[in-house]
Amino acid sequence: MEIPGKGQMDMQAAVKRWSLWAGLAVAGAAALIWLALSVYPSGASRLDDLELRADGYSTLELTLLPLPEDVRDGYTLDAAPGVARLLHIRRQGQRQVAVIQSGVLPGPARLLLAEPRRKLPTAHQPPTTHQPPTTQQAATTQQASGPRQASVASRVIASLQVHPDWRDQDQDGFPDNLQLDQAADRRAFLNWFRYLAEDQYYRGDALDPEIGDCAALLRYAYREALRTHDGDWANRIGLRAVRPMPGVRKYNYPFTPLRADLFRLQPGPFHPEDLQVGVFGQFADAENLLLYNAIRIGKDIERAQPGDLLFYRQQGQEMPFHTMIYLGASMVEQDDPNTYVVYHTGPDGAWPGEIRRRTLDEMRRHPEPRWHPVTANPAFLGVYRWKIVVGGNGA
Repeated sequence: MEIPGKGQMDMQAAVKRWSLWAGLAVAGAAALIWLALSVYPSGASRLDDLELRADGYSTLELTLLPLPEDVRDGYTLDAAPGVARLLHIRRQGQRQVAVIQSGVLPGPARLLLAEPRRKLPTAHQPPTTHQPPTTQQAATTQQASGPRQASVASRVIASLQVHPDWRDQDQDGFPDNLQLDQAADRRAFLNWFRYLAEDQYYRGDALDPEIGDCAALLRYAYREALRTHDGDWANRIGLRAVRPMPGVRKYNYPFTPLRADLFRLQPGPFHPEDLQVGVFGQFADAENLLLYNAIRIGKDIERAQPGDLLFYRQQGQEMPFHTMIYLGASMVEQDDPNTYVVYHTGPDGAWPGEIRRRTLDEMRRHPEPRWHPVTANPAFLGVYRWKIVVGGNGA
């Protein structure tokens, strides 16, 4: 048996050391690659350079490692209202996929992962003696009675930027992302619009203070239909009950593409600078609502759908344009078979006016023919539809 010399043994030791370091290097590289791929988006190269367009429907998918058992809160999205939302997290094999949807407002967003909760040490017990506690003991007892849960730190998993989307491809004067492109959102908006307008009819003289004419009723119901409908909101506007109807999901007022200035006041296609020079506002009279905020469907009242608008132009009046809301069936009296319109009469001298609800048959038989919603009436301008619902519901 040949006994290796010292030089040969040194060489074998060097080979072993080299093999060990090489193995560690390969394992380290593999770990780095695994870590880099543990959270990655489809089609993106960096987790801090992700992008979405603020169109209200684009999505981004991030592949994630499954959560450890001691992480209770999981993933959350840190973003300002209207910028983006975390739609859901689904399991895909041994991993999870987070689906982030853009909102309609530009801004940054971060996907966060909650760190594991840590238990706090047990607080000092209050004194067991019947003697009054000392000042220091009292302070200790007061601290011990407070919350014992530690705040949960969050780690940034991915950062993204939602960029503005000011396209107006149909040249209707509004950014395309204002349009309610989902059927469920259109129904939600129109149902709340009708319900809130009809609710004012039942209030008698206790109308919302801003409703002083026909256009004000439309503006009020339009804006409030786009809000988040919770108990605080209902209390603020004096709503007797919050009807269990879904709300608009795409955006909620005032976090809209136009912020609070919902109504267009001038002609022309949309340009981003319109938002800075008075082209949009929170106030619009009946003429501006007709000209720039709605689409004409025609003069045949049979084409009207619930939530549409009826416009009139009465010559010789100080405010010639007048508008009504075509309710269709009542949103309040569920078993009522009639078809209704609701409107504010507008003020007349010292009289502030009132909200009236009339059946369509009553309007056809109105003692003044200038209010008949028929094609032969030149004062009846026709049936109109809000531009934000025309996309999937229009003429």
